[in-house]
Amino acid sequence: MPVTEINHINLRANRDMMHVLRDFYCDIVG
Repeated sequence: MPVTEINHINLRANRDMMHVLRDFYCDIVG
């Protein structure tokens, strides 16, 4: 069954990694 939506996600990271994660989720997930 494919994933159709993500309702909520918690991320814990330092500031530099948070920028990397934000860019990843914006580019890949949308």
